[in-house]
Amino acid sequence: MDHARLAIIGGGIAGLTLANFLEQAQLDYQLYEAAVDYTPKGLGIWLGINAMQVMRRLGLAEAIYERATHLEALRLMDQKGGLLRQLDLSQFKTLEEQVVCLSRQDLQALLLKGIPTKRLKTGKALQEIDFATQSLTLTFTDGHRSTCDLLIGADGLKSRVRQLLFPTYRLRPNAARCFRGIACLRLPESFRRAGNEVWAGGDLFGFCHIQPEEVFWWSIKQQPKAEIRTLQDIQDAMAHFPEIVEQIIAATDVRSRLHAAELPRLPFLKRHAERRICLLGDAANAMRPNLGQGGSMAIESAYYLANCLMQTPDSESAFIQYEKQYRSKLHWVKQQSAWVGRLSALSHPVIVGLRNLGLRLTPANVAAWQLASIYRLKSV
Repeated sequence: MDHARLAIIGGGIAGLTLANFLEQAQLDYQLYEAAVDYTPKGLGIWLGINAMQVMRRLGLAEAIYERATHLEALRLMDQKGGLLRQLDLSQFKTLEEQVVCLSRQDLQALLLKGIPTKRLKTGKALQEIDFATQSLTLTFTDGHRSTCDLLIGADGLKSRVRQLLFPTYRLRPNAARCFRGIACLRLPESFRRAGNEVWAGGDLFGFCHIQPEEVFWWSIKQQPKAEIRTLQDIQDAMAHFPEIVEQIIAATDVRSRLHAAELPRLPFLKRHAERRICLLGDAANAMRPNLGQGGSMAIESAYYLANCLMQTPDSESAFIQYEKQYRSKLHWVKQQSAWVGRLSALSHPVIVGLRNLGLRLTPANVAAWQLASIYRLKSV
């Protein structure tokens, strides 16, 4: 039976980011990933300025910029393609980083380079946690057992660690469906350097370049009238969107570059840590994709947790300090994301008209203030 001071369950973006900080600090840790064939995979990911500041501290910012599309603006459009709001991202230049979109596979590969092979165990799906002993005893589905002093649950939306720690919390079903894909095409000039999103009839469709000839897109269908299985089904479901959306979907390779998923809701957790265990990333704070901050907040939270673990002599107190310093921001960003999600899901024509008018009349500095609050890292 092996032992480590810190065990991380889940080798996604949050777990990998935390492991990189622990490795650089020369702390004793072990990273467990459920997948047997653990190779970089995924579609696209937005990294906000907050996430890029963290990547700068890991020494990965320049490598990411070399592989990513730099976004110069965020653009929101209506059903006909008319502009509802546009935000110039150059106004955040004082924060010294940029908003980017890149392949999740590229980001994961960069993070994996910073972790020695001996620190990563694959094919390890957590089954049980024994709290009875001084050290936590972990049992995995393949029969492997290990012990640790502290446990980090970074195992995603359907977290097994969260199920064992807070068994009364359940994912709430949601009729909405989320689709993501990679299209092989070059967008018209007006779309190339922007993060674009269209709201139409309660549904949304967003897109941006991750490479000069590749477009990452995401879509939320609120109430599918029929099961959506094929690319043609998605095209039919998005027929009320502008022509550019039809072009993007048509250019998608359905065999390897289309993902569909449910969007269950995770109630806000009153605590992220208890009994020498702390939840991280989607395991603690899964949020809707409307602000493009899911991955960024996972990266930012890993940074704060790592600093608490390095700076607080009493290990359990590190979790308390982490929650005290950071949980309020996580909660606020999740609330903002949910609020934007509710706005995008409005479908009654009269209410949609009023919403669109309000968006056009709202001063741009209101949205800029909101993003500045998200993008700014707290000093540690």
